[in-house]
Amino acid sequence: LPSSLFLGALALMIHFAVAKFCLLRMWRPSPDVGASLSSLSRNYFFSSSLIIHFVMSAYWWSGYPFDNLCEGQNTYNFCNQDFLRSGIFPPIPSFQPEGLEWMTESQATITGLYAWTAVVMVG
Repeated sequence: LPSSLFLGALALMIHFAVAKFCLLRMWRPSPDVGASLSSLSRNYFFSSSLIIHFVMSAYWWSGYPFDNLCEGQNTYNFCNQDFLRSGIFPPIPSFQPEGLEWMTESQATITGLYAWTAVVMVG
């Protein structure tokens, strides 16, 4: 146990010495980029992130519970719940195969909201 205390103290001293050297000798103040970086980020990065969020959330909500099972009459049948790989856009509940519906009422509502919001944002 005491030897690990000395190793810990040695590691902290090395870390302090390296950080002090970097702070005083290597690191320089950052260049002045002005308001161009923030406007670029606000106009393009956040907008595209929001669009991607709504599109992917619509697909994830449509595929829940991700087990590819649809309840039939006293049986469970295979059904493809993956609208993303099927190439279906928007993933609205009406695109479910007839007789193989898997979405609950609340899931269909939230999927529809996300899907139509994604359509508006993309279009």
